[in-house]
Amino acid sequence: MLELVRAARAEGGTVFFSSHILPEVQAICDRVGIIRAGRLAAIERVDALLQRQQVHRLRLRFAQPIPPAAFALPGVTELAHGEGEVMLEVRENLAHVLRIAGDLGAIALETMPLTLEEVFLAYYGAQGGNHA
Repeated sequence: MLELVRAARAEGGTVFFSSHILPEVQAICDRVGIIRAGRLAAIERVDALLQRQQVHRLRLRFAQPIPPAAFALPGVTELAHGEGEVMLEVRENLAHVLRIAGDLGAIALETMPLTLEEVFLAYYGAQGGNHA
């Protein structure tokens, strides 16, 4: 089915595709509509929706272990902490996080983009209410 949608899109056609499998939606759709409580709550280009989120997910690696609370800042959530590696979700204080990483001797920085599913869940969380 996904190949049929891609073929129609390649020919300039419009396909209305309804799915709760958001990785599929992200892979084949240009625009998405978010339905909430039976009403169309938003229509956005997928790329714009992904870029609009002010969340950065970072994986930082260090040559040596780092203190457990090194990135304990407002707007920063530590997702994982291992020997010489930390994964963070940064909503604010990005410059401060990068400064701390530099001071601690970071040897690698990897950014990981959010998925459409994560953006969708964040949208509902920010808007409150039920997920119907």
